[in-house]
Amino acid sequence: MREKRIIIWPKYFDSNYSISEGRKISRQFALKNVRAEEIHNASLELGLKIELRMNAAHPRHPWEKSGMILVEKSQVKRKMLMKIAEKIRENRELRKPAEKK
Repeated sequence: MREKRIIIWPKYFDSNYSISEGRKISRQFALKNVRAEEIHNASLELGLKIELRMNAAHPRHPWEKSGMILVEKSQVKRKMLMKIAEKIRENRELRKPAEKK
């Protein structure tokens, strides 16, 4: 049986994009300037099986090499995206005090 994987692009989480431009979660949960590395780290922390491809470009924006993450599908895609967004937000909050020092 073939492994089921889904593609996750940084723009899915980015509040700078509208839904029609590719954002997949609501603006209230979206974040600014999400990077593939952040998605990668959050996915690993959540125990997801992933593969990071840094030189990938979203088909609608082939000039932007934003990277993409291939994730083994373990639940509904929207739930996975929400959990990853929450973990990215957590990680950013934890990083804030360290950056102020």
